[in-house]
Amino acid sequence: MLKREQCDHTKHDSSFSHWKILVGPSDWEDYSNGKEGSTRYRIHNLPQNSGPGVYELGVAITTSGLGREIFKLTSDPHRVVVVYLGKADNVRTRLQCYGRNGAHLGKGCYSFESSDHDQMGRSLFHEIFFQGFPIVYRWAPMQTKGDALQTESQLLTTFDYAWNTINNGKRRPDDILEMLNKITSSARTRTISDVAKSLIPFTQKKVGIPIKSRKLPMTDNKSDESDNGNYNFLSRVFKFNRLRPKIVQDTTDCAFENHGKVCGVILDDGSICTKLPVEKRVRCLEHKGMRINVITAKAIRRSKSESETVIESHVDESISKTIICGVIMENGSTCRREPVKGRKRCHEHKGKRIRASVPINQK
Repeated sequence: MLKREQCDHTKHDSSFSHWKILVGPSDWEDYSNGKEGSTRYRIHNLPQNSGPGVYELGVAITTSGLGREIFKLTSDPHRVVVVYLGKADNVRTRLQCYGRNGAHLGKGCYSFESSDHDQMGRSLFHEIFFQGFPIVYRWAPMQTKGDALQTESQLLTTFDYAWNTINNGKRRPDDILEMLNKITSSARTRTISDVAKSLIPFTQKKVGIPIKSRKLPMTDNKSDESDNGNYNFLSRVFKFNRLRPKIVQDTTDCAFENHGKVCGVILDDGSICTKLPVEKRVRCLEHKGMRINVITAKAIRRSKSESETVIESHVDESISKTIICGVIMENGSTCRREPVKGRKRCHEHKGKRIRASVPINQK
């Protein structure tokens, strides 16, 4: 039989959902200590609608950002060590039992050679949490309870799951801990061949047997970056292209710059309608049929050192950004002479200090 934890790519991957965190390494402890905002397990990660099915439990190898789940567990199958397979009449309810107390896996079923009585009887879940790793799950829905039982039996006779005993013999928790230590230590010294294997997983042969399952609900369906455990290499290569920001043009605000013609109707507030004219018309849809001279606007691009775009039009605009000297004179009035070029003050008040220059339109 194949040891499940050693198989990164299996033929039943495509039938399962993507991996999700069920219980974080400190969730139980934080909840017991009454930490604000803590929950005993990640209830928001459970299947929204569930029925009969099979599920796999695994240990996720994380480095940072666990609470925010900033990485896709399915993007690298080497990050998840699969340890257990089960079936249930209602997978959501069954996973809740694991989240609350670990169910039968949360009892003292880990055997230590140490004589320390404080460590005796530590559960499989507690041992994983002690190492700083979360418990994750994925599931595959089935048509009936009988289908779930049959699928579980087929997989257990094909793979040796380290935490299963039915059809799998004695549990092998030490093998899992040894593998976790090996992966975390080798992560610091990954070779070029190791990186190539993780980037191009389709070169690795899938093992095991395919299974027949129902279609996953939309909320639990595979993400667009992974194929329920089948790594999508091309999505990683072109991911940056999808994340590149795109310019969204507003036809109202960009009418002057992009088309040169605007509706031009004078609105009640004195402003001008800058909406685009209807095709083959001179007015927008709202002001169709109204007569007025069409305003032709031209956008003049200034050099990079300038920060404003000046739009020349037939509409007279008052100067709103002219700077004045601003020095308070003896009679209390403000000097409104234009400053010397490159200076803040006029020629008469050159060198005098004042808090700020005052624009004409703020008088």
